[in-house]
Amino acid sequence: MVIQSRFSTLIPQVSVPTYLFHSPTAELPNQPAFLSCSESERYQISLPEYRLYAQRLASGLRRGGLQPGECVLLFSGNTLFSPSVMMGIIMAEGIFTGANPSYVARELAYQLKDSAARYLLCAESSLDTGIAAAKEAGMTAAQIFVFDDGVATFEGWKVERSTELGHIQHWTELLDTVQGGAAYAWPELKTREELDRVIILNYSSGTTGVAKGVMITHRNHVANCTQTLHFRRMQEGYEERLRRTRYLCFLPLYHALAQSVFVISAPKQRIPVYMMAKFDLVQALGYVQKFRITDLTLVPPIIVGMVKQSVTKTFDLSSVESVGCGAAPLGHELSLEFERLWPSGKVNVKQGWGMTEVTCAGSLWDPNRWSTNASVGEVLPNCEVKLVLDDAGQVEAPRGERGEIWIRGPNIMKGYWNKPKATKETLTEDGWLKTGDIAYADTDDYLYIVDRKKELIKVNGMQVAPAELEALLLDDGDIQDAAIIGVPADGTELPRAYIVLRTADKKTPETAAKIKSWMAERVTRYKRLEGGVHFVDAIPKNATGKILRRELREMAAREDTRAKFSSIFFTRSLNSSYWHFSYECRSFWPHSQSRRSVPVYECNVNGNHVMRRRADDWINATHILKVADYDKPARTRILEREVQKGVHEKVQGGYGKYQGTWIPLDEGRHLAERNGVLDKMRAIFDYIPGDRSPPPAPKHATAASNRMKPPRQTAAAAAAARNAAAFAAAQAQSQQSQVSEEAYEASQIRSQIYRDETPDNETVISESMLGDADLLEASQYSTGGNRKRKRSDQMSLLDQQHQIWADRLLDYFMLLDHEEAVSWPEPPQSINLDRPIDEKGHAAMHWAAAMGDVGVVKELMNRGARMDCLSNNLETPLMRAVMFTNNFDKETMPSMVKIFQQTVHRTDWFGSTVFHHIAATTSSSNKYVCARWYLDCIINKLSETWIPEEVIRLLNAADQNGDTAIMIAARNGARKCVRSLLGRNVVVDIPNKKGETADDLIRELNQRRRMHGRIRQASSSPFAPPAEHGLNGHVPHLDGGPLMPAPFPSMAVREAVQYRSQTASHLMTKVAPTLLEKCEELAAAYEAELQEKEAESLDAERVVKRRQAELEAVRKQVAELQGMAIGLHVDLNDEEADRQQEQELRLLVEEAESLLEIEQKAELRRLCSSMPQQSSDTSPVDATEKMKIALLLHRAQLERRELVREVVGNLSVAGMSEKQGTYKKLIAKALGEREEDVESMLPEILQELEEAETQERAEGLDGSPL
Repeated sequence: MVIQSRFSTLIPQVSVPTYLFHSPTAELPNQPAFLSCSESERYQISLPEYRLYAQRLASGLRRGGLQPGECVLLFSGNTLFSPSVMMGIIMAEGIFTGANPSYVARELAYQLKDSAARYLLCAESSLDTGIAAAKEAGMTAAQIFVFDDGVATFEGWKVERSTELGHIQHWTELLDTVQGGAAYAWPELKTREELDRVIILNYSSGTTGVAKGVMITHRNHVANCTQTLHFRRMQEGYEERLRRTRYLCFLPLYHALAQSVFVISAPKQRIPVYMMAKFDLVQALGYVQKFRITDLTLVPPIIVGMVKQSVTKTFDLSSVESVGCGAAPLGHELSLEFERLWPSGKVNVKQGWGMTEVTCAGSLWDPNRWSTNASVGEVLPNCEVKLVLDDAGQVEAPRGERGEIWIRGPNIMKGYWNKPKATKETLTEDGWLKTGDIAYADTDDYLYIVDRKKELIKVNGMQVAPAELEALLLDDGDIQDAAIIGVPADGTELPRAYIVLRTADKKTPETAAKIKSWMAERVTRYKRLEGGVHFVDAIPKNATGKILRRELREMAAREDTRAKFSSIFFTRSLNSSYWHFSYECRSFWPHSQSRRSVPVYECNVNGNHVMRRRADDWINATHILKVADYDKPARTRILEREVQKGVHEKVQGGYGKYQGTWIPLDEGRHLAERNGVLDKMRAIFDYIPGDRSPPPAPKHATAASNRMKPPRQTAAAAAAARNAAAFAAAQAQSQQSQVSEEAYEASQIRSQIYRDETPDNETVISESMLGDADLLEASQYSTGGNRKRKRSDQMSLLDQQHQIWADRLLDYFMLLDHEEAVSWPEPPQSINLDRPIDEKGHAAMHWAAAMGDVGVVKELMNRGARMDCLSNNLETPLMRAVMFTNNFDKETMPSMVKIFQQTVHRTDWFGSTVFHHIAATTSSSNKYVCARWYLDCIINKLSETWIPEEVIRLLNAADQNGDTAIMIAARNGARKCVRSLLGRNVVVDIPNKKGETADDLIRELNQRRRMHGRIRQASSSPFAPPAEHGLNGHVPHLDGGPLMPAPFPSMAVREAVQYRSQTASHLMTKVAPTLLEKCEELAAAYEAELQEKEAESLDAERVVKRRQAELEAVRKQVAELQGMAIGLHVDLNDEEADRQQEQELRLLVEEAESLLEIEQKAELRRLCSSMPQQSSDTSPVDATEKMKIALLLHRAQLERRELVREVVGNLSVAGMSEKQGTYKKLIAKALGEREEDVESMLPEILQELEEAETQERAEGLDGSPL
């Protein structure tokens, strides 16, 4: 799906200097363009001076030998003259490139050599670095100039230096005289080739590798400035507001954002810019207060600083009216906190998206809309965007799904400097720029940036966006700044957090553990900080606040920290001041630091193994509930509601029988008694250890040779191991033969992580990951759920409310008897209903839809819950609904489809639609009928509002494996689903990534059916007869008897005959019945196959009849359209005849008017000659009177001529008056209108009649049978 801007604007085809100043001599308003914040009254440059300084530099550069296309590098912070230097280089037809003044010599030398700079303008404070870099780049002293902070230039003195390269001159030596500058005229550019000349070489930030020079042209900058101004001018009261607007510039002018906003856009709008040499938060806030700054252009680190620093509230920021943020993603919660620095509704942070390769901006917010989310706005005018899923750009992401941004427009860069391969990889031949940014679009085509494609962390195939976790971390009041990277771990990656704390004394293992636990409560499992929490003094960033993740990854590599899955202990890094987790990962589960076994007693109760620990006589409560025959959801609820509120220990992970919730033996006895299974389990409850041990368990033995070498133990772990060893040495006495003794070890625990069933105590709401230190702690007798309470203390009140409500909601869905009058638990007013309530990211809406509870779904929607909320796998509630049979049992699927119809087009993380999910459920033959009904419900509902082509397109959608829904259904053997989809004209020749087509799979299905024939249920196809009748109209046998008579009737009535021969007796008693049974089975198989074929034949005949009816309707429509075409066909000869008739009509009208004129002239002449002659005396009075008479005569002549034309017109329609009057009366009576109004209404009447005729024809065509 290509998203095109809803706006289009005219881009001036001029150069940048002409765009700003019109011409070298055009009159400009004498108002400040740039002012120094330090002394604004003394140091400022007006608009005319801005142009003049640029002209002087341009003239001097050309006189000094600068050739078109050569680079000049400015190595300096912001000064008042920086904009003039940039503009002067452009006027001289050179290329401006700026470098970060914090560069070391090596970095600066790289840019000097890569750009082949002719001159270097170097800040006085950075001259040593500049000289070293210039020397490495092979430059001479004559090519280097000192660039001061502007004061020296204003004061008229020059800073010069003698160096090892020679004498370094002041930059003003390059300036021509005032007269020479005023006389300099930059070239006029008109052609496309001229406007595509490179004027700026901005080096990309280099977060993922060596920086590349981005070539920006005249056309790029003029287009981007015009595009952004189009949005600004949309603001209500723009002209009035423009008069009081003031900018504050602290962003570096070597960056694209500052160049676009402050060097070009601000002067274009005649907005004064207050310049800061470098950013300082307190100074910036003081300047906002002092100069009454109205507009702030910020980057996320500055917003973070303003929010986190209490000093912000000591300044008067009331003048600020507009805040824009760019260069990096900004979390919505952080933007809301920033907006609270002003009264409610005063300031709204609007994010924009852009990059160096799009000149500056690619999307902005409509200034008249209020930003209420993390969107970066809509695409700029004259631009288009598409979100793609593959590198070739062939697969586009559906609306609402994530994809890489590709953008095309007049502001897209020309390419990378001297890097044709990189240019070809980034720019397509048809002009699309592959941005590498991952985003999605909402229904209003507003974009939401997720993260950089190359910065996404892939955890076991799942993608994690660092920006999401960073925004969440910044919500913690103790965290000043944060950055997330992925660290390698056994073939995957794990998220690691680098954190800057507000206070250094909190850099402790306890703080790191708290942060890790705090994050675990707020994100799904694969997003947790399993890569560790590291404390640093500062996050490496470039000047615009973009995190330099490359440096963090290098730091992680130097530390040689292996990222593992479970935190076990902390270690202190020897070369840095931060803490990190050390991990050990074996079979993806935490290992035991002790190699000692933990012995248990085991009792087999009706196939359920119940365990009791020998060391402390604690028993597994989960096993007790299994004996009570509770399913897993019920066990989970009972454990949380009853067991885990008391003394308990949870063991997660490992061999399935050993995990679960362990409780003291007495508590276990009470639990068994409450659930009615105490008598079954008395053997293990009443067992008293003695001198003899029970027999060892027959399973789960682990060879010693397979045991791994244990890691070195900590003191706590060693103590726990000693206690475990002491308990293991105790002897036991056998009382019941069914009780056995067994020990479970860490190696056994690890080997079972791949079991399908998850631990019962690992719930969707309360999840407690026990590390090995917890597992082996001597103090195992936790009272009142200390760990859970500790986590609850770390949760906010809102989080606790959400968790309590989620528990109650799950209880309502799973345990409560819905036949009773039980109402659903209403949520607290303040919680977010779209927040996940389980570990897979499912919200309450997902659960309500899956359970088929239409009432709860409607209640959630009425309370503001989203119908399109997504799980971790991007599943919609409708997708969850079709995965279960609850809606089938309750017959609520039509209602669900009606509610969630708008989300049918959505796909999940794997590209699967709701139809893929329905087809996937047919892997169980028990869900064939349910899946078929779900298909029909959804397709029938879509057919009411969607055009058939769109329905078919959705049914033909392929997932990431290239499979369509019909492929999955055919692969699973769901014949009825396959027939239903075939009846909807799905395509069967689309190959998947394995080269399979649906046609191939259907043929294989038919072949399997022929080879393994069996009696099928009656078809539920909409094209088949009703289920209660057989294929021939009779009622089928329902009593379970044979569908056919016995193949050997004589055998059924013959009396039993006694045979003396043992062989004969064996044949009749053994072989004959078996043979008869097999023959009956064979006959039944043939009959079933015949019925199947007849059913398929009837289906095919009905499909053919329907297609024939549709074909006949189409033929009729074609015939009618051909008739209409013939009626509308215009012959060229007829056109010529019409023109001749029109010409003849004009001649006749002119002739009639001429005859009338001649007649009237003769009549006037006669009348004049009959009038008496008057005296020829003239007087002043007579002259006045004659003048009046002459005017009256002139008017009479004009009126006569008009009447002549009217007479001719009336004569042309003579003869029609009688019928025309009758028609008017008829129409007036039919419509109830006045007769004089009918003629003016004729066009409307004719249009309505034509529309009614078209509607009637369309209804006639649509009346064909479905």
